[in-house]
Amino acid sequence: MFVTDYEGGMLYFTYSRYNDTFPSILIMNYTGIFEKLEWIEERKEWSSVWEAPDGRCVYGICGPFGICSESESPICRYLNGFEPKFLDEWSKGDWSGGCVRRTPLQCEKNSITSKGRKGDGFLKLEGLKLPDFADFLSDVSSEECEESCLRNCSCVAYSYTSGIGCMIWHGSILDDQEFSIGGEKLFLRLAEVELGNSSTPNLLAQKQRELVKRK
Repeated sequence: MFVTDYEGGMLYFTYSRYNDTFPSILIMNYTGIFEKLEWIEERKEWSSVWEAPDGRCVYGICGPFGICSESESPICRYLNGFEPKFLDEWSKGDWSGGCVRRTPLQCEKNSITSKGRKGDGFLKLEGLKLPDFADFLSDVSSEECEESCLRNCSCVAYSYTSGIGCMIWHGSILDDQEFSIGGEKLFLRLAEVELGNSSTPNLLAQKQRELVKRK
């Protein structure tokens, strides 16, 4: 049974075993894998009988501003305008530190263009599972959604999705995943100079594989 404890600020669930013949426990390991173990009396040990999620793109594996793709190797990559926060760890397959901007946003420099707008723009990413921790804006159009993000320097990305509407992300994005089929569009905020050098995700993944080989 799933329970939301608003006063305590917790979410939890309880369950009952359907068969007491096989004692079982549920655990979550450090990678975010949720696993069910059953006791095997003959071997005197716990054995894994089920786990979820069954893919490699577990929650937050690529860190802030990293994106996970199970069809690529390595599965984590950094996007145009970003670079690994800890290069040595990243090249060894520890992506938890995520990525940082290569070029600060113009709004952070208080630089305003002649049109009175910050000199930042958006890179369109497609086929994604959208990141966690979005804020929702009601009753706004897709154009207004973009403008709302652009006016707020802490806004780092937005998405306008049919049936949901406007979603914006502040500070950083986490748990972004690329699908081979389907998915949504995410507009990632970048400094204007980075938008002129945008690379495709596949080219970025290739560059990172070459980086790992050199290490």
